[in-house]
Amino acid sequence: THFFNPPRYLKLLEIIPTEDTSDAVAEYMAKFGRDVLGKGVVICKDTPNFIGNRFFSVAGSYAMEYALENGYSVPEIDAITGPTIGRPKTATYRLMDLVGIDVMAHVNNGLYDAIPDDDYRDVLMGERIQPLIEQMVEKGWLGNKSGQGFYKKTMVDGKRQFWTLNPETMDYEAPEKVRFGSIGAVRKIEDLGERLRQLLQHDDRAATYVRDTTYFNLAYAAYVAPEIAYKLSDVDKAVKWGFSHEAGPFEIWDMLGVAETAVAMKEA
Repeated sequence: THFFNPPRYLKLLEIIPTEDTSDAVAEYMAKFGRDVLGKGVVICKDTPNFIGNRFFSVAGSYAMEYALENGYSVPEIDAITGPTIGRPKTATYRLMDLVGIDVMAHVNNGLYDAIPDDDYRDVLMGERIQPLIEQMVEKGWLGNKSGQGFYKKTMVDGKRQFWTLNPETMDYEAPEKVRFGSIGAVRKIEDLGERLRQLLQHDDRAATYVRDTTYFNLAYAAYVAPEIAYKLSDVDKAVKWGFSHEAGPFEIWDMLGVAETAVAMKEA
C-alpha cells in the first residue's frame, strides 16, 4: 500500500498486488481503503514509484527544467500553475517547499536508477534542475520545514513578506507582482476545459509555458500508462487524488480535443 502524504488530507491510496498476492487480499484492502478509510483507491502495477509519483516526478522535473531554461521566475511559475490551470494554490514552487526539496531530490535520484528503460528518465536529471536542487540541499534550504526553500519569510518594516529565490544568483528577492494577459483573460471562465482551450490560443509567456508543458505531460502519460496502470482512468485518478489536480492528463486531452491536440503536439 502507498498512502500519499499527508494521508489526512490527500485522498489517494495506491494498492499494489504482486504476483504472490491473492485476489481476495487485494479486493479486501481496496474495499477497506474505500469504505473504512474513505480513500480513493487505485490498483497499480508493481513498477517503480507506482502511478502518481512515476508520472508526476517526470512531468514536474520537465516543467521545472523548462522554467529554468527559459528564464521564468519563481513568482511567474506559481502565478501560471495554480487554479487557472486546475491545480491547487500551492502551484509549483510552493508545493516543492511544502513537500521538501530533499524529498524531491531523494525521489528523483531513486527513480532515475530504477527506470533504466524509460526513454524519458534523463528529464529527472536536468542540466539546470539537478545542480540547483543539490545546492539547495547542501545549504539546508529544504522548504517549509527549514524556514526557507524557494520561498523565505522575511520581515520588512515590521511586516511579513515572502521573498523568492532567484536561481541565477541564489539570492532572495522581494516579491514581484506578476501579470499575464492570457491568465487575466481566462481566469473567470468557470469550466476548466474551456479555460484551457482559450488559454492555449494566446501566445504570451504564460500560454507558451502551459502549452509546452501540457503537451509534454500528455506525451509522457501516453508513453508510460501501459507500463504502470491497468486503465487510463487510473492515471487520471492518481494525479487528481494524489496532487489535488482538477483533472488528470487524459481528461485534459479529452477537453482539448484528442485528434487535434495530437496534431498540435507533433507540430510542436
